[in-house]
Amino acid sequence: METSEFDVYHKIALSHPLFRRLSKHEKEGLLEFYFIQEYLKGDSVLFKGDTLDSLYLVLEGRIIFNSEGSQRRNSYFSGDFWGLESLTVPRKLDTPYTAAEDTVVLRLRGEGFRRFIQNYPSVKAALKPRMDKAGYHISGFPEDAWKAVKKPAGQKKGMLHFEGRTSRKSFSLFMLVPVSLILLGLILSVISSWFLVLSAVGMILAGFEVFLRNMTLYRVSDKTASKRFFNWRNFRRDQEELPLDQIKSIQVNVNGILRHLLKIGDLTIQTAGAGIVFRHIDKPKDLQKKMMELKNLQNTVSQGEEREKFRELVRDQLSGSEAAASVASRRYRGVHSQIAAEKRPDSRIFRKSAAVLFFQLFVPVSVLLLSIVASIILSGDTGRIFPLILWTLRLSAAFRILWFSLDWWNDIYKIDLPYVWDIERKPFAREEQRTQTDLSGILNVRVSQKGIVKILLNYGDVLIETPGNSGTLQFFSVARPMKVQAEIFRFRDQLMQEKEEKRKQDSLKQFGEFAEIIKQVQGTSPVKTMRI
Repeated sequence: METSEFDVYHKIALSHPLFRRLSKHEKEGLLEFYFIQEYLKGDSVLFKGDTLDSLYLVLEGRIIFNSEGSQRRNSYFSGDFWGLESLTVPRKLDTPYTAAEDTVVLRLRGEGFRRFIQNYPSVKAALKPRMDKAGYHISGFPEDAWKAVKKPAGQKKGMLHFEGRTSRKSFSLFMLVPVSLILLGLILSVISSWFLVLSAVGMILAGFEVFLRNMTLYRVSDKTASKRFFNWRNFRRDQEELPLDQIKSIQVNVNGILRHLLKIGDLTIQTAGAGIVFRHIDKPKDLQKKMMELKNLQNTVSQGEEREKFRELVRDQLSGSEAAASVASRRYRGVHSQIAAEKRPDSRIFRKSAAVLFFQLFVPVSVLLLSIVASIILSGDTGRIFPLILWTLRLSAAFRILWFSLDWWNDIYKIDLPYVWDIERKPFAREEQRTQTDLSGILNVRVSQKGIVKILLNYGDVLIETPGNSGTLQFFSVARPMKVQAEIFRFRDQLMQEKEEKRKQDSLKQFGEFAEIIKQVQGTSPVKTMRI
């Protein structure tokens, strides 16, 4: 394929209804995330057992395949596409896809697509489905696919698959009591105005229920599950998040006939630790099934990538370098089209919020300033004892200021792969204590902000739950605790990727040696043994 031919295929791809409404800048960005492959007649595009984790778009030619579950032969022609739903949830193929003639196919991986919409957030509007007056789809993604991809979970967090609060049906049931009180108070107010107190109580209860529902948020991405809620008994805002790969079981609890009819229930996500509970959500059984699919998602994608690499390795070994070079010459790869390990993040250090230091220094600084003001006002003959008292207060206050400052500075929380550290040093080398835990073993990370002051000043505790007897690692009163929680999971994702990449490299090395042995054995005469 010549470069000019690639230009033709780029133009065909970017003018397709899927991508037609992208801006020029967005189209230039999309070029970096897909690749184009030419297949000769009879070549296999996808094999049975492969992982479908990409969008495939036929730019030229024809692809044939059997319908899953039957022997009926179907075809994809120029302009047809498949795998759109697999951008978010990959699946294994039960049937091969073969080129019926010389064919050119565009492939956009799910991982590359997620990075594309993260780098170009405005592209989501261009991918929104657009219909004509007759109700036919004319551009953008189909409605179902659009709903699946329009809400990415955020940078480094993958794709968002569920976001919700307490069920509206359940919320309506909770509101029956306060609404009844409001109506009863209004009706009885005809008899006496004192009954308006009932209406006031009902309004307070209704406002309280609305507040609690708005403070509750459940989210599930392809990497983590999280729960944000407000504990009104302790006036505390909490957010719990756990990695999907640590899930041991998912339990659905639906009590009562009414909850069965309304399809409302609780979903308990259990790890080796405490786990989290999604309370009063709609269709918990559907979410349970989705989460079990997501739990196995990473293994599915990883196995599919390994199959591709093994296949290329065997093809190179058995076909020779010339065949490999010819295949490479018929392929266009965008800069970011391949799944690549992200750059290893630098270590991060967190400290307690500056507000904590401010509160600690308030008293000694006040004492120091008052002693200075007192010495200025009483600058006359005050004897020897009073100046001595003032200097004692100043030195004591200065020492406390120095102590609190050093203690605040030396108490650090550090993330440095593969560990997370809690390092506590007392001032003047009095004592040092280091606690560490492996990031890969984290079961749950909980943020707790107790009290109105911590919520307003945005600082709180981060509690890291680990398996076994290691207990909980605690980051006390850190600034922006939600961001600290996100950073912990970002570093953990990187660590898990590195471990998985090392495992793949070891497997490829062993498989490469095996393929080399097969190549050496090919063409040799069988060894004859003599029986005596």
